[in-house]
Amino acid sequence: GIMMQSRKLNQDIIAAAKSRDDITLVRLVESWWSEFDAVNAATAFRSLLMLHHSSNKRSEVLRILEKEISERHMPAFGARQCANTLHALAKAKRSHSASILLMQLLLERVAELVHDLNPQDISNIMWAFATLELEAEPLKELVSLLAAQALSVHRDFNPQSISNTLWAFATLGFRPSKALLVGLTEQTVAVQGDFKAQE
Repeated sequence: GIMMQSRKLNQDIIAAAKSRDDITLVRLVESWWSEFDAVNAATAFRSLLMLHHSSNKRSEVLRILEKEISERHMPAFGARQCANTLHALAKAKRSHSASILLMQLLLERVAELVHDLNPQDISNIMWAFATLELEAEPLKELVSLLAAQALSVHRDFNPQSISNTLWAFATLGFRPSKALLVGLTEQTVAVQGDFKAQE
């Protein structure tokens, strides 16, 4: 049924992206976007943003997907879809103005889903905010919500998430609560064997 089709589409999108098969990926999205559910749309959007070669076809398909996500899929976006989409937008250095509506909707959705966010989601979202050099002031409230959620899940943070989150707080000029800093410091000690040199 529909669930099976959605899963199969996602596998095909991921396989094309992994094998860096740009043409197949673009063609797949072009043929199937109208059948996508929220997970397919998020996966396809992220995969297209990560392509190394820009083309008119890719830009066109990205525009269609962005519109679809903004107008149709956002209410079904879960925490992971929001975090991964923001992370991909930042990684692709997609300017805020290019995706202003999508960005606005993602920020609103993150605020709604903040209690579902795990450490990796928080880390990816915070990293995206800092990398995209978003204005800190309008984000203050949302960053406070993210910090509160980080505190409630701090025992699940891994080294990469800790370093990305702390870097993002510093870059945004946001001072986390003492409780969160203590919590992340304790977690750093608990997982210190897992830290790699570059972190």
